[in-house]
Amino acid sequence: IAGVPDILLIKDGEIFGLELKALGGAVRPSQRLAHAAMQEAGAKTAIAKGLDEALITLECWGILRRDNSKITAFPKASPETKTNERADSGT
Repeated sequence: IAGVPDILLIKDGEIFGLELKALGGAVRPSQRLAHAAMQEAGAKTAIAKGLDEALITLECWGILRRDNSKITAFPKASPETKTNERADSGT
């Protein structure tokens, strides 16, 4: 059906529609109409440009959960890294 989002999900009785677009991709009028009709019926819809936006949208909806235990803000420096940093700084 023209305009229906690329991904349709049902979770805990709620309906979600996610349209996936490449960076720079345009939304067609039929897609805007389909999203509006779905929202009027109580569904949550979104348009994601790129993979990162799609994943963030799914996280915000509670469809996906990020496993923060595997994320490190700063990798631990090895003794070799510290030696190289000193050599690069001229000290």
